[in-house]
Amino acid sequence: EKAMQLSLFCASQDGKHRAPMHKWGGDTDAAYKSFMAFRCDWPQATTHQPCHSIVVQEGETHADRGIVQACQETGILRESYNLVACVQPVYEKVDHLEHSGILKLPQWIEYNAMHGVEQFLVYTMPGSDPRIFEIIDPYVKSGLVAQVHVEPAADLRPDDSSAQQLTANDCLYRMKHRA
Repeated sequence: EKAMQLSLFCASQDGKHRAPMHKWGGDTDAAYKSFMAFRCDWPQATTHQPCHSIVVQEGETHADRGIVQACQETGILRESYNLVACVQPVYEKVDHLEHSGILKLPQWIEYNAMHGVEQFLVYTMPGSDPRIFEIIDPYVKSGLVAQVHVEPAADLRPDDSSAQQLTANDCLYRMKHRA
């Protein structure tokens, strides 16, 4: 709640850019909304860079509150898509291998790509099955898939409902007005 009331800004380390920070989430007591997403308008000329060092400043005094290393998958930088698929962290339960999301992921991507999905955002997090990275690697290299790795503050597993909500909210915000 306190973070929503702060007047925060994003600035470049060289001081040439400063913009208000947009804040989303944290607006209810629901567990899946306890996470917040921060967004900074950044100069278009630097979008090709995979990482930026962003100085977080408070108020009009420009008081530095820390530096955030923000990295992005440059493959998702198109202005707009007709259809994007948000793929929440994929997991499997060893007692139900016939329903394995991991084993079905390649077929699911191929099927949906044939039916118009132009970009897949595949979410991973600590605890994600290492096979996911091998499965999505050729799709990432082709530009069809962008991997978004989240490091939640809470101790969440990929099969937790809060983790599913976190990634769904992130994807909606990330693709807002773009898909």
